[in-house]
Amino acid sequence: LAPRRPAAAVVPSFFFPPLRRGSTATLVPPILRDDVLALRPSYGDRVLVYVNEGAGMEGLLAALAGVPADVYGLGEGLAPLGVRRKAPSRAGFLADLAAARAVVATAGFTLLSEALHLGKPVLALPNRGFFEQAVNAHALVALGRGEAVERAVRRADLANFLDRADAYARPPGTDGTAGRERAADAIERVIGAPRLRRAA
Repeated sequence: LAPRRPAAAVVPSFFFPPLRRGSTATLVPPILRDDVLALRPSYGDRVLVYVNEGAGMEGLLAALAGVPADVYGLGEGLAPLGVRRKAPSRAGFLADLAAARAVVATAGFTLLSEALHLGKPVLALPNRGFFEQAVNAHALVALGRGEAVERAVRRADLANFLDRADAYARPPGTDGTAGRERAADAIERVIGAPRLRRAA
């Protein structure tokens, strides 16, 4: 059986709020994959859109009408002018992410971490009923890196976000989100802690 309260926890995060007094957690930046760390981002004129077929996404394609966008996650079918519905592809997705002007996506931790590492402005559309996504979206806004819409997105939401997107952009890698080394250091400290050695 797992202990009720772990002796220590190393938690990847792109947001670093103060921890509760007595917490045994250590927050470290996200651990990004090699193919993400190898990207050399640029800022084109297209928006990368990643969603899944959840509630609140029904009007997204209509809201994107006239916006140059590459859309992943909505499957095959017709799309408005300027919108390309893309088939699943890790390499294609990362290429579009690296070249994107901005990102519109559900608020999963991995994609938000990758987008922030690359300096991209983000409009987060957290999936309803997923507490983690709501927290991620609020953290994104608190960091001043983007906006969030927690209902069906409208054309005005998208237009207003894109008007402000340049204010959310950052040079790539400046937010310290490549946390592999810090995570390894934190784990080594935890493993080497006297209290844990006695419990082993």
